[in-house]
Amino acid sequence: MHPWRVSFGLTATLAALGVLFGFERLEYLRPYAFLIWKEYAATVLAHLGVLLLSIAAGIYYLARLLGLGDAGRKVEQVELAVRRGQGDPELAAALQRDTEGRWE
Repeated sequence: MHPWRVSFGLTATLAALGVLFGFERLEYLRPYAFLIWKEYAATVLAHLGVLLLSIAAGIYYLARLLGLGDAGRKVEQVELAVRRGQGDPELAAALQRDTEGRWE
């Protein structure tokens, strides 16, 4: 598991939740949406971009602080070692069957 993947996924989820609940609360602005967009589109987009970047950077920092990047590398190295035939032979055989598409 790579921290940037965690960061991207959580940021996208938070952004979707923000849009879902944010638009509901801004219902009263709907008649003026075109006027607001025409006047403030660049500013709104800039602020949203900075907000999303800040959230992503914060989540990435937290993931690195918790050691998710190291755990992902370790799991990847163990998987490669098992695929080379080192380690647990039953797990290597199961991975080989999975690669060949034989699910039992």
